[in-house]
Order: sequence, then C-alpha cells, then structure tokens
Amino acid sequence: LLIPVPLPTTTVGFDCEAGFANWEAGWSDAKKTYCCKEVGRVCARPTEPPTPPPQQPFDCAAGWANWEAGWSDAKKVWCCQSQGKGCSQHPGPGLSPRSCLIWGDPHIDAFDAPAHADFFFEGEVWIVKSSSVHIQARYRATPFTNGLAATKTLAIGGPFMDGHVFKVGPMETGTILFDDVPVLGDFPSIFDLAGVGTASYNGEGRLVDNAQSSLKRHIVHVDLREGVHIQIMRWSHHINVRITMPPAIGGQDGHCGDFDGDAGDDTTVQILSRVGNSISQADCLFHRCAPATPMKQLSLDDCSPEKRRPAKDVCEDARPGITGRDLNACIFDVCFAGGRYAAQDADY
Repeated sequence: LLIPVPLPTTTVGFDCEAGFANWEAGWSDAKKTYCCKEVGRVCARPTEPPTPPPQQPFDCAAGWANWEAGWSDAKKVWCCQSQGKGCSQHPGPGLSPRSCLIWGDPHIDAFDAPAHADFFFEGEVWIVKSSSVHIQARYRATPFTNGLAATKTLAIGGPFMDGHVFKVGPMETGTILFDDVPVLGDFPSIFDLAGVGTASYNGEGRLVDNAQSSLKRHIVHVDLREGVHIQIMRWSHHINVRITMPPAIGGQDGHCGDFDGDAGDDTTVQILSRVGNSISQADCLFHRCAPATPMKQLSLDDCSPEKRRPAKDVCEDARPGITGRDLNACIFDVCFAGGRYAAQDADY
C-alpha cells in the first residue's frame, strides 16, 4: 500500500526592503505581518495621544461673573492683554497718562499732581511697582552734592520687559546697558530692545525753560509696552527722569506715588510707609540691592540767609517765572549742591 506523504507547507515570502519608504500606505496587511514577524520591521506602533493644547496661565471664563473681586491682579492683567477681559479695573477711573518727574537731590513730582516728595538716603528704591511694570532707581551721593544723594541709575524691568533689564546711568560715572551689555555707544543712535520697545539716544527733549537750550543735552528716550515712555537726562554724575504712562491695571506704587488720582496720599512719609526704603534681593534689577543708608535730613531752614539769597537769584535767572515749590527745590539744590543744578534741574 502506498502511504500518503504530507506535502510540505510553503510560506509566502516578501521582500521587506522593497517599498519600505512607503510601507504604511503601500504594503498589504500580509506583508506587514510577515516583515514584523520575520525581520522585526514595521510592527504596529502604539497610538500616541494627541498633543494637548498649550496650557494657558489663566482661564478667563472662570469666575467672570465676579472678576472685579475674585480675580488676582496678575489674572486681570493677563486676561485684559490677551482676551480683552477685566480691563476696566483701573485705579483712578478715567485718568489719562501723566508724568512723574525725578530731579536733583532727589525731588519727585508724583503722577498725581501736585503731590511732591523728597528723599534723603542712599540705596535702591522702587520708582514704579505694578504687577507688570518694574522701574527702580539707585540713589547715591555725588562728588558735587555735599553728601546729598541724587539719582545715579535707572533700571527698567518686569514682566512687560519679558525678563530683560535696561539701565541708564550718568555720563562720567555710569553707562547704558541692556541685559548688562553696553548699548547706544554712538551719539545719536537707536537700539531695539529685543522686541519689547526701542531706545534712542540724542539731544532732543522738551525743556522746561527754553532759555536753557544752550545746555548740551544727552537724553535717552525709551518707548515700551503698556504706553510707558521714559526720558532720561544724563548729566556728568547724576540723571534726571521723566516717566509718562497711564495708570497700571491692578494698581501701582513707588516713589512716583500710587497714581490713584488722590494727590493727598503721596507725601514722602506716606510713600515710605507703603513701599519702604529698600528692595528685596529677589526683586532687585541691580546686581545687589543694599539696605538704605539714612542721610542728614536737610531743609531750606538749614540754608543760611547768606547762601539762600544768591541761590534764589541763580534759580530765577536760570528759570524765569519759577515760583512756589519748584523755586524752593531749586534753591535747596543750589544751596547745598551748587549752581550747576539750577540749569540742570530746568532741563527735565
């Protein structure tokens, strides 16, 4: 008898190199199975979850019905700038942009005119502090101020600067830095602040008194987000500053005052009671923020009549028509720091 012999089974082979560049669309299921099993190629991959949308820092729909009382200042700022929600929370409703002036030893005319403050110490201080805008100053005595402090350097940073810091110091004892790199070395010149604004350096600027137009001026103009414009007059050993901006969303404070429309709450004592006279190292825009060093408290009463009369003449010659608080501030500067301040104080 013939015993049947089973026929050998044949395995259909595939060329796993042919068409590999387009295997997902071009290969049959049988070829995919074969090549995965025999040579370990084109095995099914685990399905990857879809990439989630980028995480937003705040949900501007959450709590919208009670946003004025329930949202943090940071959320109000972000939602206003990114989605146009929460923008009406504004200190001093209806206030338009105003200027804060910083000059001399130093004297400050706050945003809420006619508020005025004088400071008698060395150290690093808040000029404007809001959730977004951070402006700080360094007060230091100069060789010409007989121990009185003047504004030595202005530093601009905060969230509205995207982490960048711009600093301006005086002509002879300072420099202009962007992230600690010297910029605006030519006069005149323009510099782009990494997309957050521009800085220009020239001799243009509004004078308080056109009689001072003969002064050689070196002025840094800084145009930034949120409507902030800063004009910095560079003198040999100090700077004068004009900051123009609208009130910050969520409020602000600093030596320029709280910009709430009330001039009665921005005296020297009131400002210091709110913001103190120093900056924590964590918030410092300088390499180091030291504790304030108190200086001798002086007033016009400390200026003898023999000095006061000629100081008044110098101020009135430099700034015809000057009266009141501005005249007293000028007399103070001339009496204790010298006649050069009468002309320089006029140019801010």
